[in-house]
Amino acid sequence: MRKFTGGPALSRELAWQALANLRRQQASDLAYFDCLWVLAVIMLVLVPIILLTKRSVAEKGVRVGRGMRKAAGQAWPMSGRLRGRH
Repeated sequence: MRKFTGGPALSRELAWQALANLRRQQASDLAYFDCLWVLAVIMLVLVPIILLTKRSVAEKGVRVGRGMRKAAGQAWPMSGRLRGRH
């Protein structure tokens, strides 16, 4: 480095800076790897839980969705409260 910088003091400083940059990059890579590891463990726990849950099945003839109560002729539970009527 002395050949490119022109002096021993500046050469030493640039060498330390290069080492600091390398250390910072490696620390960043290890942090990303740690996050990836944690996410992989979480997925390995959640996937079997999802596969073991029981599927909900609606009875025949029942509409499931947004208009379920309105289609059955019932009012929404809080519709009067939202309009100011108690």
